[in-house]
Amino acid sequence: MKQANTYLEAVFVGGIAGIVVLGLVGRIATAVVAQAMGQPTNFTLSGLLEVTVVGAVVGALGGALFLFLRERLTFPGLMPAIVVGAVVFAASIFVPWLSGRMELATLGASPATLVVAALVCLGYGVTVHGILARLR
Repeated sequence: MKQANTYLEAVFVGGIAGIVVLGLVGRIATAVVAQAMGQPTNFTLSGLLEVTVVGAVVGALGGALFLFLRERLTFPGLMPAIVVGAVVFAASIFVPWLSGRMELATLGASPATLVVAALVCLGYGVTVHGILARLR
């Protein structure tokens, strides 16, 4: 039972961190990059709601992945956080590719946008790591 509670906790923490970091912070960060490059930000309420929901779902999955890695592999320090962040970033590129929207995911994205997205994903992993470490 404790194992199930631990995974529920990780999914919940991952979901909340996903909403805040992947959804809201990620959307704001990419809008700032777009504005700095003279591109339209396309900042809408429906878009913000979409990234919030997607952030929650991806974040919840990332929380479970984080706990799985931490329990089964002997990663030192922040390594599980970095691995989860890298997996989330890779998924953000490959999932649109699988659905046939690759040009929207990476080909039209500037290197600055990709760097910001990678940093946001790594920030998500570190956030989940930090919160779960505090709850232990």
